[in-house]
Amino acid sequence: MGRGSSNAGDPKYSNGRPKLLAGSNIEKGLLPVKTPPIRITLIEGLDTLWPRKNEWNALVSKDQMGTIFQTFEWHYSWWKTFGNDFKLLLLLAEKGDELIGIAPLMVDEIQILGCRQKIVKFIGTGKSDYCDFIMDRSQPAALSGILQWLFDNRKRWDVIHLSEISNASSLLKALPDFYTKCGYLTSIHELHEAPTIILGDPSFEQGLLKKKSLRRHCNFFSRTGHLELKNYKDTEKILLQLDLFFEQHVRRRASTHTPSKFLNGRNRDFCREIVRTLAPEDWLLFSVLRFNGKPIAFHFGFEYEKRFVWYTPSFDVAYLKHSPGQVLIKYLLEYAIESKLIEFDFTIGGEAFKYRFANHVRTNYAVFVFRSSLLYKLTRFIIACKIYLKRSPKIVSLGERFIGMYKKSCGKTG
Repeated sequence: MGRGSSNAGDPKYSNGRPKLLAGSNIEKGLLPVKTPPIRITLIEGLDTLWPRKNEWNALVSKDQMGTIFQTFEWHYSWWKTFGNDFKLLLLLAEKGDELIGIAPLMVDEIQILGCRQKIVKFIGTGKSDYCDFIMDRSQPAALSGILQWLFDNRKRWDVIHLSEISNASSLLKALPDFYTKCGYLTSIHELHEAPTIILGDPSFEQGLLKKKSLRRHCNFFSRTGHLELKNYKDTEKILLQLDLFFEQHVRRRASTHTPSKFLNGRNRDFCREIVRTLAPEDWLLFSVLRFNGKPIAFHFGFEYEKRFVWYTPSFDVAYLKHSPGQVLIKYLLEYAIESKLIEFDFTIGGEAFKYRFANHVRTNYAVFVFRSSLLYKLTRFIIACKIYLKRSPKIVSLGERFIGMYKKSCGKTG
């Protein structure tokens, strides 16, 4: 495995080994000095792991924090589309011939204060609603080994910035604990709530489907024509409909302050790539709601480990006042209940409609580790500003008005 350069002269080391700080996890036995024979390997090409994708995915299924966003296919598709902008830092933890841990990481080099800084992030950042290490949780030495490897190779990075970690993840505590004991500055920040529906209670489920708003909108379409939801899982059938989905999404988002992500060609490429990799595994669920044969709503989502995953919806703005998006939710809920799924996960985002249905809410966090105290202070200042702006409706309103004026100006000048 790859190792960093000599630690001689580093104040955090004694005779080439990390100092044992009083009260540290190592001293308490949580991170033992002598661990089982765990091998940490740096992978320099994601393609090389394709023959081991079943082994990777078996570990995801075993991990209680595993989601569709931890599968090999998801990481492979993301890296194939966006990976040229980053450097791979993917770590495997193995015990003998057994894979017991994966840290799907990468390095993003950016300019901060005029200097090139190396930021460790999760592969999939920006597209994955949940990120985490993939672990056999009965083998805590795997997590210890990965954190130690990152410490031993700290010249590879300036900041560790891992985002979209669920509040239930052990990484949320282990990562800052380890590096705080090593003398580094760490920080944890709340990012997003992720409302979800835990299924399995028939009376609760029937109550959801009988919500007045859902029935009212469905009744309109039923009275005036034929309404039908079709779910697709076949790769080619989904690919044939993606361009229409992209166009509808662009039109839908054009009336908001956040333009469609599909204006960017790479996002369209990523969407096609995950169809090609996830649909053959029966994990992708592409839904089309048709009214009198015309698609009035789409949903690009997933069905994984008996969980429905809400990801990218769209609807025809011509039917806005009749809420085709709400009708789409009703049909997808019926599908999830009839399929005896255990969860309907709305994933990250605080849209009001999600809370009208959800009976459980997760919270995602970001964890930072800094080698520089200056970067630590700067990051905390930027985050504090973002929180202030988010909590100040007047400033947000002014910002939205400015964005609207800017868009109109751009439109007039071409």
